[in-house]
Amino acid sequence: MKKVFIILTSLLAVFIFLIIFNPPEVIVESNITSPQKPESVPNAALWAGGIDGGNFIFVETYKDEDKLFSAKIYNDFTGEIEYEGLVKYNGSKDITNSLNNQSFYRGWDGDSLHLIDGEIMTIYSNKKLTSH
Repeated sequence: MKKVFIILTSLLAVFIFLIIFNPPEVIVESNITSPQKPESVPNAALWAGGIDGGNFIFVETYKDEDKLFSAKIYNDFTGEIEYEGLVKYNGSKDITNSLNNQSFYRGWDGDSLHLIDGEIMTIYSNKKLTSH
């Protein structure tokens, strides 16, 4: 029993020593700023992303549909369009007034546009549109 206690105490001492003299890295909150827009990206497009990059996003209402929006998603480095088409909002709020607010968007993952409140807009196929 004494040997187990001595071994555990030694391991604990080594662990404490390592923490004191080699502390783990702490993630420091940094100010994330949008990169300069490439020339091909319209002025109305808003940047959304994080430390590892992001996209320029332009979203506007689509016809009389309350949950469908027209979107263009641009690569923030090259300015190339990564997605152009319709997205469908999955929430229940009226978001029309938030579309031009940069802090409304969290980022684009290739399939969904993530919004500030955890809701999303997902790619919507034109084949699903009902005729008016």
